[in-house]
Amino acid sequence: MSRTTTPERLAVAYLRRSTATEANPGNDSHEAQLAAVQRLCGPAVTVYEDWGKSGRGDGSKRPEYQRLKADIVAGKVASVCAYSLTRLGRNTKELLSFAELCDKHGVTVRTSTESLDTSTAFGRFMLTILAAVAELELEMGIERSVAAQTARKERHELAGLDVPGNRPIYGTRNVTEGGLTRVESDPERPIEPILTAYRDAGSVRGACELLRARGVPAPGGGVVWGVSTLRRILDHYASLGMVELPEVRSRSGRRPVKATALFAGLLRCHCGRTMTPNTARGQYYCAGGRDSGTTQHGQYSVTERALRAPLGAEADRYMRQTTVSHKAIVADQRELDRLSARMERVEESYLDGRISAAKAKAEREVIDAKVAELESQATRGLLLWQETIPGWDDVPAMNRHLRHLWRGVQLDMTMAPTVEWGIPGAMYDSEGDDDA
Repeated sequence: MSRTTTPERLAVAYLRRSTATEANPGNDSHEAQLAAVQRLCGPAVTVYEDWGKSGRGDGSKRPEYQRLKADIVAGKVASVCAYSLTRLGRNTKELLSFAELCDKHGVTVRTSTESLDTSTAFGRFMLTILAAVAELELEMGIERSVAAQTARKERHELAGLDVPGNRPIYGTRNVTEGGLTRVESDPERPIEPILTAYRDAGSVRGACELLRARGVPAPGGGVVWGVSTLRRILDHYASLGMVELPEVRSRSGRRPVKATALFAGLLRCHCGRTMTPNTARGQYYCAGGRDSGTTQHGQYSVTERALRAPLGAEADRYMRQTTVSHKAIVADQRELDRLSARMERVEESYLDGRISAAKAKAEREVIDAKVAELESQATRGLLLWQETIPGWDDVPAMNRHLRHLWRGVQLDMTMAPTVEWGIPGAMYDSEGDDDA
């Protein structure tokens, strides 16, 4: 008589970190997390790992987390340990759902940092509290980051400087002094040998070979230069007039059409990816959603015909507004931002006792008067770009025009669009429209 044996359930561990580099592994680096879970569960613990994945959302973008939940349902897991509760996720609803799943299948959750153990009533209570704290911590961190970026932008604007990108182009470096970052030439990576190699070779591919032969270091290290990398660097310096580049042509010899769809480069899927146009079918699709092979992503394509009505109406609403100067609108908006920051400084100085109530009142009146003047000017309407507005049948020209107007178009789970304006158009609504 044969007997069916129940497979032994395992103690497992889950590791996660959103971003990590060798230079900045963070306090919860891979080594620190692994050592902590091994102390909890032993050196032979089975590890599920989503490295480089955010803990926000429902966890659908974390494949190992999804596999862990499936194994819990299948009865393969006895306990789950993690470095901290935030490694399991930063969404309160999802963390509580995970805890409920574990409780339903008799799985204990333990963490090293908080000494959490859901095998006890107090541990289950603490998990509920800490789940909310984890999400709050994330949201506060995002708010601090946005505030820091805004303050940095204001400092640079007052100094007449642009905020440089985090990764300077080859041949330059970012130098920060007194909270201001300037872009300067990099003596350790001069651009002239790059431009000289291109002029000598006469082509990008030939320049790559010359740079390798001459031992000029590539941006990523070593001496092997990639064609696309070099082309990107040359494009930048061509825009500054330091080198001339021929127009890129397709293999057929015809000039490539940069925009063959009205909303090319503007649409973002609900998963965060940029939608790719398929002009033959008149569609836009999310490559990641189409290739995922699962139903978790949801709808991944939408027709241009379905988007044309709502997005066309949004663009036409803007185009019917009163024409004013683009430069004046932008300058007014910047001045409003500066006045808002000035008002905050006045309030802080008054609360700290650095200025009197009378001084604060006088400053408020001056600022309010300037704001009222700017806002009265803004009521005249929105600008139309000084260029002639193209027709909808001129796809490349209209695509360029929409890129002027919008930062992007966010699609929800049903592929319904929401426009994110890139100009002061976001301040206005359709109340002033005259459709008569």
